[in-house]
Amino acid sequence: MKVFVSILVLFFVIATNVYSQKQDNVWLFGDGVKIDFDSSIISNMPGTINSSEACASISDKHGELLFYSGGNDQNSKWGCIWNSNGQIMQNGDSINISATSTQGVIIIPFPNDTNKYYVFTTSSWFQNTNPISLYYSIVDLSLNNGYGSVINKNVLVSSDSIAEKISVVKHANGRDWWLITHSINSNIFYKYLITSQGLSSPSSQSIGFPYSLNFSLNAPGCCGEMVFSQDGETLVALGAGVKDLFKFDRCSGLIYNYQDLMTGNRFSEENRYYGASFSKNSANLYISNIASDQLGCMPPCPSKLEQFNLNSSNVLLSMQIISSIANSNFPFLQHQLSADGRIFIVRAEDGTPVINFDSVNTTLSVINFPDSIGSSSDFQINSFSLNGNRTYMGLPNMPNYNLGRLVNSPCDTLGTVSLAEVKMDKYNLSLFYDKYSQVAFVNAKGLKGKQYKLEIFNVAGQLVLEENGKLDSEYYTSDVALTSVGNGMYIVRLSTEKEVLTGKFVKY
Repeated sequence: MKVFVSILVLFFVIATNVYSQKQDNVWLFGDGVKIDFDSSIISNMPGTINSSEACASISDKHGELLFYSGGNDQNSKWGCIWNSNGQIMQNGDSINISATSTQGVIIIPFPNDTNKYYVFTTSSWFQNTNPISLYYSIVDLSLNNGYGSVINKNVLVSSDSIAEKISVVKHANGRDWWLITHSINSNIFYKYLITSQGLSSPSSQSIGFPYSLNFSLNAPGCCGEMVFSQDGETLVALGAGVKDLFKFDRCSGLIYNYQDLMTGNRFSEENRYYGASFSKNSANLYISNIASDQLGCMPPCPSKLEQFNLNSSNVLLSMQIISSIANSNFPFLQHQLSADGRIFIVRAEDGTPVINFDSVNTTLSVINFPDSIGSSSDFQINSFSLNGNRTYMGLPNMPNYNLGRLVNSPCDTLGTVSLAEVKMDKYNLSLFYDKYSQVAFVNAKGLKGKQYKLEIFNVAGQLVLEENGKLDSEYYTSDVALTSVGNGMYIVRLSTEKEVLTGKFVKY
């Protein structure tokens, strides 16, 4: 009994520590707009960030701003890193970040050092930068009396040309990170693992609709947000002619279950998709386009905010239009989920520089209850006043800093005990491939009475086999015939209502 109570107390402490983190509490964006969601104070940091799109900020676990980054001019090819007082951090000038890159900057804590942070940045095709490369700088907050210093600056990660997309999600161990970018001239995703040993060499995977710098087609996929759901299991990537939805394996980094959500003429002006967000419960996806009269879109040219229910048996058919604005020069732009569970959306002129102050770009639009379906989500257009401050196209690019480890996964290796993990030793997944019969033997135990789904994917993330059922006995076993698929590595996922067991084998 004492052991159980101790475990329960430990679980409570761990859960409290996880959910009390407020690293996404303070936002800096636009012409120096500062929102503190803890105090509900909206203010301005004049003379600092002035970025059309690229921006990011991070707070400590108590919600106090640590530093932020972005462009210092709406159209600049260079940006800065500012400390919590709004001063350029020591050595924080001339950061290789484009103000006009959709997700041109993101801040990631070191897995093994509470004082150090990666600031990943990219340039923009809009400014004819060739190639559009990925860089990082390192901030050390133990220096300069706690205000920090940039100790490595503009380190080239890859010279391969990438789209204006940087997205990050926690590894299933709850400590490391996956960083995802995308090629500008193919359907290749690049995946980097960030561990205590540093940044890994990228792995690549071809899946989804190919991107292109074909400007006659609005450069498909080049611009637009790429966002992970809060649980890290779903990924959406948008652009002109691109509206791609995937599942993501936080253990292996595998991107799989590709769904093309595009309808109608892929390359019409109305199908220039850009903004994306997920509800806090990861069940609803919100997507918007940037159709605008200014861009030559023929009336009625609606700028639309769409909702998809990811729990639906047919995600595409679940789409509901939450809002539609015809003949507007102020389309929906970037989205961001706040710490309080609301989704904020920018409406502003789609172009740079933005020189006007008006009733649109001095506000944000808000989805008040994103977990709800349809009109119950309560979308209120231009309802959140910025107190006279001005936004452009972007909101801070932030991962879910609070996402924990995936309990019971094979890569849950941190060794932290929690109540949910006490039963972990009774689960076991074993895989064996017999090359003579071309059969994969999948075995597991401890899942009696549960509904299960067995999925097998190739390395491209394509589903090659699916099996559903209910386990009537203590042991699960399946003999999977693989005569119809080629040689290579395959990923196995056996999931129930609460567990996800993964593994891999090689057919040869």
